[in-house]
Amino acid sequence: MPIKPSAQTYRCPACNWSKTVVPNGDALIPGDISSACPKCGHKQLESKKASAILEAFTSLIDVIRH
Repeated sequence: MPIKPSAQTYRCPACNWSKTVVPNGDALIPGDISSACPKCGHKQLESKKASAILEAFTSLIDVIRH
């Protein structure tokens, strides 16, 4: 049985850009997050599990946008 991945927050250590990704299904789609910062081009992003509040907020924003 597939298990939905948890939401992840990606952050650039160079410029503090961040993005929280909440998967819609049981897998991340290529392009959900890149390996380099889209703002400054730093090559390595930090990632951590998103808090429940941030995951809910991000999901709500995605629903409103669509």
